[in-house]
Amino acid sequence: MGLLTANKRRRWRPEPAETPDPQDQVRLRMLLLRLAVLGAFAVLTVQLARLQLVQGDVFSQRAELNQLRIEPEIPSRGLIYDRNGVPVVENVPGFSAAVVAADVPRERTLEIAGALEDLLGVPATETALKIEAARRSNN
Repeated sequence: MGLLTANKRRRWRPEPAETPDPQDQVRLRMLLLRLAVLGAFAVLTVQLARLQLVQGDVFSQRAELNQLRIEPEIPSRGLIYDRNGVPVVENVPGFSAAVVAADVPRERTLEIAGALEDLLGVPATETALKIEAARRSNN
């Protein structure tokens, strides 16, 4: 009986398990959620840095090459002949040029307008004024 009187418990039985505090469980879950969100933002930050700093030149070059806009034009139907084989209507090639004002850097507007003057014969000042008007129109 000496064993029971000293401790009032039996040594061969396990200690009763303590029930965890519900507030501690909530705190632990909130900590895990915070760590998960922080980890997700860290991954996104690393990805952003990789895209901007490491591969920025590649994407900049791709953007420069992407500025050309090729618009296909359906070809005309061909020559029209009369019954004697003489062409009634001939196809004459027609060309048009378009400038997207948003794609023209402000500091190069006059340079580009001068190059268009050489190609098209339209005065550079007129082209530059139209580019500036298109910039202000918000279209």
